[in-house]
Amino acid sequence: MDIEPVLCQSIIFSDLTIREFGTDKITMVGSFTQFNAPHFPFIAGPFHVTVLVTNIPATGEDLPVTIRVEQSGSGHVLASVSGSITLPPTHTREDVAQVVFGFGPTAYVAPGKYDVVVLVKNEPIGKRPLFIKSISSSTTTQRLENQ
Repeated sequence: MDIEPVLCQSIIFSDLTIREFGTDKITMVGSFTQFNAPHFPFIAGPFHVTVLVTNIPATGEDLPVTIRVEQSGSGHVLASVSGSITLPPTHTREDVAQVVFGFGPTAYVAPGKYDVVVLVKNEPIGKRPLFIKSISSSTTTQRLENQ
């Protein structure tokens, strides 16, 4: 079976995101793709979700954005944050907006796949998986011995 790589949508998880004043550059600290949980229920600490959004017409109004963490398959929402994008007057449709939202501690009752869904004007525009994996001290020890 041939498997071709695909480019992941620009939905990035990190421990911290810093936006530089003046240049609007962002620095992401501690980026990750999954949480490793020693037990369940597991409460993940605060984290940031950075999304890159383009093809936004310059309308002069704020654009509402919501990001949700959902139980994959059921759509049950575990956590949700909302805000808006305020575009500068120089914005063009081809420009890319970097949108950063912070999530507080979130409880996961079981390991598995969760979906991080991005909505603009209450319409989903993309999602990516967030895996919560179960680990134990023996799993961690075994990994270290194999390195």
